[in-house]
Amino acid sequence: MKTKLVMLLACCFALLITQFAFAQYKGGSGDGYAMGTSNPDISLPVQLSTFTAAISGDNIILKWRTESEVNNVGFSVYRSESEEGKYNKISFVSGAGNTAMPSDYQFVDKKVEAGKTYFYYLEDIDVTGVKNRSNTIKIIVPPAKPVPKAFALLQNFPNPFNPETWVPYELAADAPVVIRIYDLKGQLVRQLDLGNQKAGSYVDKTTAAYWDGKDQLGQSVASGVYFYQLRAGQFIAMRKLVLLK
Repeated sequence: MKTKLVMLLACCFALLITQFAFAQYKGGSGDGYAMGTSNPDISLPVQLSTFTAAISGDNIILKWRTESEVNNVGFSVYRSESEEGKYNKISFVSGAGNTAMPSDYQFVDKKVEAGKTYFYYLEDIDVTGVKNRSNTIKIIVPPAKPVPKAFALLQNFPNPFNPETWVPYELAADAPVVIRIYDLKGQLVRQLDLGNQKAGSYVDKTTAAYWDGKDQLGQSVASGVYFYQLRAGQFIAMRKLVLLK
């Protein structure tokens, strides 16, 4: 009889301990569940795998990828000029909703200034209103380069070349840019329409005009002397180049 009584008391005590532990577990970590950080039985609203920033011309391009999304409405994009400063919401990008597949996103921030540093973070929101914030990323916009005082057409490089070359030039003001290549008879071989470009120096392989040694029909031209002409607004200049095979 005493043994049964001891066993009954032990069971009751174990039940009380279990209930107390569950109450502590549920109440103590409940706030964390909504953020998808504590409860392994609740899926993360968004599994963000990458978040990067890069300079492109006068803009900053933000790119991010999610590996999966659950009831995701979208992403608010926040920006500040100080890591600890005030962040302002500058855009909202719609999410994929529900997907187990990777999704890629992009936002172009066009309202940036040369020489400044910017900090960004994302905040996703699900259909219930729960929000999650990403890590903060930092990017520095390079200082503005000095504007050339005059228009100029520079010597192509390499020269002689085979089969490709770059044509550098400088613009003292914004202008539509066209490069024309002529043979010794004065016949047009190739025209490169570069569109409207901002004032600046276009002197390296990433910015100079590129010619692959082919004519308008895509055929490789013969070895010889050619002339290349720059038209930038009212400015016109011409130089000589040599294709040597």
